[in-house]
Amino acid sequence: MFSIGEKFVGLCYKKSFRIVFISVISISLIAILVFVFTNGQAKEPLTCEQFDNIALELGYDTTDSTEQYREEFGDVVIGGRGIYSSVLRFEFLEFNNDDSASSLWTGCYKEIIKNRSKYDIEYENYYSNYSQYALKSSGKYYTVINVGNTTVLAECANEESIDDIIKILAKMNYNPKNNENAE
Repeated sequence: MFSIGEKFVGLCYKKSFRIVFISVISISLIAILVFVFTNGQAKEPLTCEQFDNIALELGYDTTDSTEQYREEFGDVVIGGRGIYSSVLRFEFLEFNNDDSASSLWTGCYKEIIKNRSKYDIEYENYYSNYSQYALKSSGKYYTVINVGNTTVLAECANEESIDDIIKILAKMNYNPKNNENAE
């Protein structure tokens, strides 16, 4: 009776097996490298000033909420900006370190998942310095994103505003499906 190792060594002596084995390994390595260089790249965190410029380009007015968030989180907050309407809440926070931003992301995530039911649509994406959780529940949409030292919290009360959130995230390059800023 041959062991698995002995059978594998025996197969390695066959030319056709070696070709297939090397091909499978090569294709796997190429696929991993393609993923790393396309999806696995770190996203560049924005500053509050960059966010203000993007919001202005898209026709939104921002509210400076820095002092409000400094009262809540302390001096780790560099700045906070918000876009608010009757159906849209979009908050951008910049911290002086990645850990504070990640902690806020975790806290927001825990609050959002309290709203879910078994018929909801959820989306999660994690890589490099990027984390996103999104939930569509009973006509409402929530998303929380962490990129480096920044956190975004967005929610809207109707289907039409989801496109507004996606448009803002795409322009920020915080949307996982966009590798470059949207035009």
